[in-house]
This record gives sequence, C-alpha cells and structure tokens, in this order.
Amino acid sequence: MILWQLSNGIFKEDQPKHGGFVNYNMGNTAIVETLTGNTIMLTSRRTPPYSLGQMTTFGLDPVMFDVIIAKGVNAPIAAYASVCPSIVQVDTPGVTQADMTLFAYRHRRKPMYPFENVNRSDNAGNRTEMG
Repeated sequence: MILWQLSNGIFKEDQPKHGGFVNYNMGNTAIVETLTGNTIMLTSRRTPPYSLGQMTTFGLDPVMFDVIIAKGVNAPIAAYASVCPSIVQVDTPGVTQADMTLFAYRHRRKPMYPFENVNRSDNAGNRTEMG
C-alpha cells in the first residue's frame, strides 16, 4: 500500500449536514492506495458517509472515481447523488438494513404498510389501498 495522507480527520461544512451540524471529527484518518490502484479512506472513528466534504477536504475529488463505495442506508444517497450518475444499494444484514421487511418485528400494529396492504381514507372519506 502507498500512504497518500495522514490527518486528524477534522473538517467543517459550509451548511449544516447530518444532524444539523457543521463541525465533524472522523478521528485519525489515513488515505491509502492499494497495489491494484484502489483508494481507501480509513478513519479511527465511526463516521457515516453523509458529506462530500469527507472526501474533498482531504484532497479527493469524488468526480474522478469510477466507483465510490460507502456503507450506509440513506446518508450516502444524500451525500453522493450529485456526483454519482447511478447508485446501487446493497442490502446487508444489521440494524440499519434498507429493506424494513427483513426485520423480525415482534411488537407492531397490524396492518402496517409496507408489510400488509393498508386502506387509507382521505379527508373526503374516499378510501384507497396502499401496497
């Protein structure tokens, strides 16, 4: 591996992002290039991929990459949609799965959309089916 950069991982946004904050700290951060040419950003603090600033602050231009891999359900979409012509979501097991129907819910009301079809009434009393 080739070490490109070491930093303290601190960066600031121009506008509030994830949670309404502007100041972020990813902890000690290293940017490395693998022997096959892949660029990897390693951080010492768990930080969701919620901002292009996570890359641009440290000299990485997201537009220059053919593929960007970011772990998350919603944050990567909001962060990278402006520079990625397509986004492929991969649903992995865990507490933040994208497909809610895969969770084992024990205490929930029924019916509940999207698990079952739900009939809704608008203010005029017209009923429509969801799902």
